[in-house]
Amino acid sequence: MILYVSELKGKVALITGASKGIGRGIAEKLASEGLKLILNYSSDERAASETAKLMDRYGINYQLIKADVSSPTAIEGLYQQALTKFGHIDIVIANAGVEMVDKPFIDYSEKDPHS
Repeated sequence: MILYVSELKGKVALITGASKGIGRGIAEKLASEGLKLILNYSSDERAASETAKLMDRYGINYQLIKADVSSPTAIEGLYQQALTKFGHIDIVIANAGVEMVDKPFIDYSEKDPHS
């Protein structure tokens, strides 16, 4: 089944790495289609604020949440804040960039270096 963005109006989407670049572009497209957004960022407060200003122009319901998604504890906190705000999440867009370790994904652990 193919879903078009216009069919998602009113859904709740969580976008990691949403403060700039591709994540901000995705957020802007989904905001223009009327989705409710959870916008995750890790450290760049200025960029997150700029993204929030863009979301305000669309008049959508959104929340900025600062969390390092390379940390399982931070992910749990992000999830709980999202549930408190919206009650559920319909879509997750895992866009955050992390430093890569040169080994197969299946062999990764929480102890591997990350940025």
